[in-house]
Amino acid sequence: MEGIKTDQACLQSLATEIVELILSFLDLTPPSSAYLASSVNLPSETLEDITSSPNIPLKSLSLVSRVWRNITLQRLFKHVRLRLASLSFSLGLTDFHTFLRFVDTQTLGRHIESIVVVGSGGPNGCIDRFRETGRSFWPLLFAHVDPKDVIVYSTPEFVDILTAFDLFLDDAWAYEIPFQLLHLQQSREHWQRERLQPLGSIRSLPEAHFIPHRLLVARPWAHLAIYDGSSIKCYRTYEFWNKTPPSILQKPYTLGSDLKNLTSLGFTAIFPQTSHVLLLLKSICLLARLKTLRVQLLPASDSASLVEMVTTGGIDPSDVWREITECYLLILSTVIRLSQRAQLTRFESGDWVEMCGEGQESGRMATTKLITEVLEGWEILGNGCWEVSRGSSRRDPTSLEGGSIPNLLHDSSEPDANSS
Repeated sequence: MEGIKTDQACLQSLATEIVELILSFLDLTPPSSAYLASSVNLPSETLEDITSSPNIPLKSLSLVSRVWRNITLQRLFKHVRLRLASLSFSLGLTDFHTFLRFVDTQTLGRHIESIVVVGSGGPNGCIDRFRETGRSFWPLLFAHVDPKDVIVYSTPEFVDILTAFDLFLDDAWAYEIPFQLLHLQQSREHWQRERLQPLGSIRSLPEAHFIPHRLLVARPWAHLAIYDGSSIKCYRTYEFWNKTPPSILQKPYTLGSDLKNLTSLGFTAIFPQTSHVLLLLKSICLLARLKTLRVQLLPASDSASLVEMVTTGGIDPSDVWREITECYLLILSTVIRLSQRAQLTRFESGDWVEMCGEGQESGRMATTKLITEVLEGWEILGNGCWEVSRGSSRRDPTSLEGGSIPNLLHDSSEPDANSS
């Protein structure tokens, strides 16, 4: 008891500015942000915990005493992880409601800046129960918090449920993708302005149960990053080019109508098929405000996907590199068209960083050469980034090597039969 009083006396002798300064040094970048910022071989190999770190100075300080706990509480919950297991979540949302009550009791709603939702599936019956009960998840969450960033880090089945996209997953077995990631972000200016508005009040479960949980329209998202995993295993299957990857890009018209404020889109898929990339391009042609596109199609040189391509039977490396070349031809031709109509102004390739080093395989160097030639005249910003400049090439995209390149801009007005 005497130690606590001494602790309180020491704290009271410090100016508030000094305490805040101390906390700012201990308030490190969350592991999820550091993971996304690394942009090297993003989730394409194994299901790992992107929200854990051995370096936890702020949490350690909060354990010193109750006084320090109270002082650090708002910073401790600035970045939140919610783990959803289909079985436990479908049995009543008890833990989730407990979390929401804690947020309200401690008045943390305005201080939560990012939320990572980690979803793992169970037996099919559990997934089905979650599909019904989980419809209240986003309405309840956004009634209590207004995060700038939302990251969904889940199996493809959970991504489908949490986005309410009703995806075609019959071919998912061919890809064996353990998890995927979606990163949605509001613009900082809009988010800071909206923080001054009152948050909604809690709804009862029966009432909230019937509210559609549409994550993509829950906020005016300005940035979306899609990490669809590795398609390398699909190349072992018969007629791999006819398989449909598990991805929200299956619904380009839904993306176009839901994300009207999107200005930046990132896409990472390791060794995708051209059919996958065509879905991406159809989506970006429907995003009227899109200014920046970032893509990454290749893994790190020592990745499991690359090793599997070289060592595993049933995969012809020439098939894989042929698909990558065709994918980049499609992407670059669309980028040129969008830049010519003064829409897209910035293009980034996450593969450029990987391809510029010495000793890279010929496929990477060929892709680097292709990007450089097609974007001739664009301003090079470094690190695989280009911007449209006055001297940018006005070449006809249909002249790019690789045959007839479809003009997706002329085919983006009517949804196809599988769109919703």
